[in-house]
Amino acid sequence: MLRASRHEDVLSERLTMETDVKHCNVTACEISIRVRYSEVDRQNAVHHRQYIVYFELGRTELLRQNGYAYKDLEDNGITLV
Repeated sequence: MLRASRHEDVLSERLTMETDVKHCNVTACEISIRVRYSEVDRQNAVHHRQYIVYFELGRTELLRQNGYAYKDLEDNGITLV
């Protein structure tokens, strides 16, 4: 029961986030990332462990372009995972 309740909380938060996105001026952004040697594998391809770091850079920039900061969201009870 606790698991189902937690799932509903997460789903509710996700729906709230999607609704809030409609009020954003910028819904997509592009950033340049310089891939460092330590982030590639032996085949010179970006290792999959870096994807979440790159995603976070993009998400932070998108928030910034819309005039938000993580602190603003957290102060309003929204946490991003």
